[in-house]
Amino acid sequence: MMTIAIFFINLAQIGILATALSLFTLHCLQLFLWDYRDNEIVKIFELVKAMGVFLIIFSISLFFVVFLFT
Repeated sequence: MMTIAIFFINLAQIGILATALSLFTLHCLQLFLWDYRDNEIVKIFELVKAMGVFLIIFSISLFFVVFLFT
């Protein structure tokens, strides 16, 4: 069971990395693009940011379910 718990923590780390990289990219795009809100690339990175936050919350909650209740 500990292996499954470590797997969920690794998923949370992937979510943290994806969120951090997309926030950095969005910041750079905001600095260098005139049409920041109308760009399709910005929408893709905002979606990646939202998916990363969801992955963090989901995997940490599954970690506690597996680690504490088994």
